[in-house]
This record gives sequence, structure tokens and C-alpha cells, in this order.
Amino acid sequence: MEKDKKSKLIIIVVVVLMLSILGGIFLLRNKKEDTSTDSVLENAQQTLEETQGEEGVISFDSTISEGESIDVTFRFRDYSETPENPETLQETQDALIPLEGNANFKIIEIGKTDKADDFHQAGEGKELYYVVYEYAGDENNPDSITIHPRSINETGWDPAPQFVLIEDGEDDYSSSYYSDSLLESLGYDSSTDPDLNESGFWANVWEIDAGEDPTVVLKYIDMSGVDHYIKVQN
Repeated sequence: MEKDKKSKLIIIVVVVLMLSILGGIFLLRNKKEDTSTDSVLENAQQTLEETQGEEGVISFDSTISEGESIDVTFRFRDYSETPENPETLQETQDALIPLEGNANFKIIEIGKTDKADDFHQAGEGKELYYVVYEYAGDENNPDSITIHPRSINETGWDPAPQFVLIEDGEDDYSSSYYSDSLLESLGYDSSTDPDLNESGFWANVWEIDAGEDPTVVLKYIDMSGVDHYIKVQN
């Protein structure tokens, strides 16, 4: 009986030792794999950050201040020749026809407020930053339902030339949610959201952190598809 107990004890000790050895090998192998994986991820992240940093660098063509105006030549694109069932996005892109447009922008007012009106207010700890401007499009600018951009606040593939906020190297287009009410509260005619061959007032408005001093630019795309940025000086 005592021999059986000793035999069982020996077996248990051997099993525990074997499990410990196997466990150590498994952990060591995993540690090496984890280290290798971490290294790959770290390198990939560094590469991504470097790439994002390069993409985030924006150079300004010039500056514009309140009361100043500037002429720009920008790109429209005609979608009339796009295939009905394109196999790729590139096929659609290749079918777009670039057209030239001209416009003048004059900044009327730059400012901040906590509300556009009683129904359109900035959130807690926020305020509204706005640029009110007069837009004068060339009457000869192309105008068709197949041509984009079609109005001053259009974004997407073919954004209209307009004022945008730059944040972390990226463009932040404003929402038109505050535009009408803000223009009304400041005494401007808010009934005009100009087509790009017309003239009128418009406002780009962003909700920002209170006390923030944002970087805002007039952005447009030229006939070669290159983005241009004209910095707004407060």
C-alpha cells in the first residue's frame, strides 16, 4: 500500500515537471512571436505616422484677410460620359470631363459667437467660428445637372471652392446647418445659396472648442486636380 502511494507520488511529480517544462517552452516561443509581431506592428505604425505626416503638410499659396477679395480659377467636372455600369471606380474617374470656372471671393466678416439664433446654438464648451463672404461666380461658368460642383456648399468628389477649417492636416468642410440662421442674425440676405455662375453672400460655420484659434483657408482645386490653399488671416 505504501509502495502504491510512493508510485503515485512519483508519477504526479513527473507529470508536473513535464508540464512545467512544456509550459516554459510554450511561453518562450510565444514571447518570441509576440516580440516579432510587436516589432512588425511598431514599424508599420511608424511608417503610417510618417506617411500621414507627409500627407498632412499643407502649403499656403497666399493669404487673405477680412475686407480683401481674391480671384480663383477652379475645376468643374462633367459626368455626362460616365458609364452606366462601371466595373471600377477608376473607370468612372477616367470618364469625367474637366471644365474651367472662375470666381471671386471677398471676406465680409470673420468672428465667433455662442449661437446663430435661439434654435441653433453651440454645445457646452463650444462656440461657432464663421467666415461670411461675398461670392461672385462668372456667368460663363458651366451649368448643367451633369456638372459638379453645382453650388457653393457642395463637397464630395468635386467640392466647390470654399472656406474650410484645417485640423490635424485634414480639411474640415463646414455644415450648412448654421449658415442661414447666422446670416440672418448678422443682417445678411440668407435666401441665396449661390450657384457657381451667380453672385451672393454665404457663410461657412464650424463648431469649435471655446477659445480655440482655428486655421481656416480658402480651398479650391485647379484644372490639374491639385488642391490650393489660401490662408485666412484674422
